[in-house]
Amino acid sequence: MPEWLSSTALAGLLLITAAAAQPRPEHTVYVTVGDSQWLVDWTEPLDSRATVEAAMESYRNNLWASRVFWRGQQDEQWLENHVFRPENRMVYDWWQWVKHLNYEVGTNRIAVEAAHRQSMQIMMVTGLFDWGSQPDAGGMGMLPYVSEHRLRARQPEYAPVNRYGTRHQGGLLEFAYPEVRRAAVQELTEHVLRYGYDGLVLYTYVENMSLRYPDEFGYSDPIVREFRRRYGVDIRTQEFDREAWARLKGEYVTAFLRELKGALARHRKELAVYLNPDDTHAASIWNTNAGPVVTAGHIYLDWERWAGDGLVDELVIGPFGKDSDRTTRDVLAACAGTKVRVTQFRSKGDLAAPGVTRLVFPGKDDVESGFDFAAAPAWGEPFERTPEQPLENLRSDDAQARRRVLWLAAVGRQAVPIADLAAATRDRDVYCRILAVRALGSTRQPEAVPAIEAALDDPENAVRIQATIELSHVHGPDSLRLLLEALFGPEATWQFQYVAAPPTVKKLAAAGAFDPAATQSLVARLKDRSPENRRLAVQVLRDAGLGADPAVQAALQQALKADRDERVRELALSALADRGGERDVLEMLLAALDDRAEHVQIVAARRLGGLVAGATSLPDMRQEALERLTALFGQFGDRSRRTDRDWAWRDIGNLLLQFGPEGEAAVRAAMDQRRDRRLADLAWQVLYIRQLPDAYVSTTPEEDAQAHAARPRW
Repeated sequence: MPEWLSSTALAGLLLITAAAAQPRPEHTVYVTVGDSQWLVDWTEPLDSRATVEAAMESYRNNLWASRVFWRGQQDEQWLENHVFRPENRMVYDWWQWVKHLNYEVGTNRIAVEAAHRQSMQIMMVTGLFDWGSQPDAGGMGMLPYVSEHRLRARQPEYAPVNRYGTRHQGGLLEFAYPEVRRAAVQELTEHVLRYGYDGLVLYTYVENMSLRYPDEFGYSDPIVREFRRRYGVDIRTQEFDREAWARLKGEYVTAFLRELKGALARHRKELAVYLNPDDTHAASIWNTNAGPVVTAGHIYLDWERWAGDGLVDELVIGPFGKDSDRTTRDVLAACAGTKVRVTQFRSKGDLAAPGVTRLVFPGKDDVESGFDFAAAPAWGEPFERTPEQPLENLRSDDAQARRRVLWLAAVGRQAVPIADLAAATRDRDVYCRILAVRALGSTRQPEAVPAIEAALDDPENAVRIQATIELSHVHGPDSLRLLLEALFGPEATWQFQYVAAPPTVKKLAAAGAFDPAATQSLVARLKDRSPENRRLAVQVLRDAGLGADPAVQAALQQALKADRDERVRELALSALADRGGERDVLEMLLAALDDRAEHVQIVAARRLGGLVAGATSLPDMRQEALERLTALFGQFGDRSRRTDRDWAWRDIGNLLLQFGPEGEAAVRAAMDQRRDRRLADLAWQVLYIRQLPDAYVSTTPEEDAQAHAARPRW
């Protein structure tokens, strides 16, 4: 036996050989593309030809995929058909990054080509009920909700309405309108056909928190008329059978799927729909801060009819269920005798029954490691199936072999000389370079730093991001300077600048890396001709916690006063406010309530309310803030011409409530006055129809009825 072929390595080779000898099952891989283009830790990067093609090759060869569920075309669908609200800065900026990836890099087109080249099908994933939301819907951390389909935004009746006609549900289109079904069918079919997908997959949760109880929405004119025709009951004014109503709403969903399937089938394209493992006739849950919620509301999804009538080709038992196995077996039995495929969302462990397709949701290690499904750590015991690899494999022509060595080094399971890791940062394979940088960082050795720093110039964004992450673990005297050069360089991306870099900047600052020269270089950038560079400079100064530095304070105050770019002013305002509730900070925030840009006013209000709404050692400032915010709330009435009139009233009203009884009294006074009808109604909503930007608010039908009884009558 050759010296390098240890007993451990031999066992690993025998294991892989035995696995290869068995018939290999065909899996489906679910790819959450948007997460890969925002997050930097648990999902593989998908932002270039190299990363997308590498991923597709890994899905096929390592994860044994015959199909890919690709949730990336949904982004393009939204970009083409939604109204976007730039005031939700972080999410809106992410959408600009996604727009670049979709239209300039062409990630979706690359994905379709690469999947087909690997002899895999690729299915477009989007939402059955997820079509964006009205601006004051919660769910994105701050207001406004970033986007809404034009159908809903331009004709609110095309979104489900509540019993009282006062609110519309976020996310859903009202399929009771035939014209809405036609428009949605045309849009989805066009995307599948135009971009070469093999079919369409529809998930059924809704990513917003507008719903407050299951039966809140679903009282549109067509539903009211049809229920009255069938049962002789007006569901807006009389008690009625809630289950019959839920089934009626579900009939319109079935009608939509019938029309959609017909359009797709004409071109031999498939249709799949997710089912809720805990209640297959309900929409799927979405995890809110209050726990799992069926955010689509009470709708009966008649999947037995879909299967029996051939309206779907596949039913997918989704994640988050308590007994996915039993549900899968029940659905499989119900679909016996039909052509419907049953798929189970199950990355690890045995499937519920023979004949079920496995749907895998991989993490980056599963995709990048070079180990296949039978041996990869996510699919079995943590590391028992991942023996040490011969170091000679680093010089193999097989990228998978090189990846396996580097992955083991990255997770601390195999020692690899730093010189070999440094050489691997120049590997032609993008995953090898990512893993090499990651492994260098895991050594925590100063000798590893130069190679990590050099990776900041890698042509791939994913490698540069990994280098940034590793510099938070181990760095040298030049690391900050090189990181700042990369941050402001022409190749820097939004994901690199605003997701990957901030934690590293904070760690470098804590380590004392920001000397006067580094600080001054950032202050100087506040006069840069590029507003993007000025914004980034403020962000880095803030991440570094340099707001207490007198020179930084002076520069930020000047930017707040004079910068032409309102976003620079917003960032400067927040950076200065990080010092807390000092009198000069509160005075600055009060002054910013008069900024010429309305959104700067809202940012100032948020920071001001957060600092003084509770107890404060400066009661005069608290009182002035209460008065100013009350006056600001008054700007959203009948004569309002504010660009944020559709949503910012919710922010200011919620801030007033944080002042306790005094703030509530101010809102109630606005509700009780009889000079301004719109202002009274907005105040009523603040008090009785609660919505928070980052938290789920629940109520009951009885409480909702009481709330509407209190609505001002004009």
